[in-house]
Amino acid sequence: SELRLQRAECSLDLGEPHVALQRVQEVNRQISRPGYELGYLLVELRRIEAVAMVAIGKQEEGEAAFKEALAVASRQGAKWWELRAARFYASFLQSKGRCRDAQNVLHPICEWFSGEVKATDIVAARALLREIAGQVDSIPRQR
Repeated sequence: SELRLQRAECSLDLGEPHVALQRVQEVNRQISRPGYELGYLLVELRRIEAVAMVAIGKQEEGEAAFKEALAVASRQGAKWWELRAARFYASFLQSKGRCRDAQNVLHPICEWFSGEVKATDIVAARALLREIAGQVDSIPRQR
C-alpha cells in the first residue's frame, strides 16, 4: 500500500493525475478487504486522491477528499499527516480565492508545531501561511 501511494504521488509530480487516481483506486480496493487497516496512510491516500481530483477538474470531489483527510488525521491524532493535508488543502483554497478559509485551515496546525522545527513540510506550511496572511490582510473587511 505504501509503495502504491508513493507511486501515486510520483504520478502527480509527473503531471499524470489520472494515473495517480488509478493507483489510489488500487489502494482503496486493497483496504476494503476485511481486516485490512491502512492507519496513518489513510490520510495520505485521501490527500493524494484530493490533489488528483482537483488536477482533473473535479473540484468538489477533491475538496471532499481534503476534508476527509483532515478528519481522519484529527481522529488519529496524526498531527504530521494533518499538517500535510492542511497545507495542500490551504493551497487549493488559496487558488480559489478563499484565503480566509485557507488561513483557518492552516493556522491551527501550524500553531501546534511550536518552536524552530525546520522540517520541509512545516517550513513550507509556514511560508504558505505567511503568503495567505498577506492576501487576507489585503481583503477589505465586510461591515
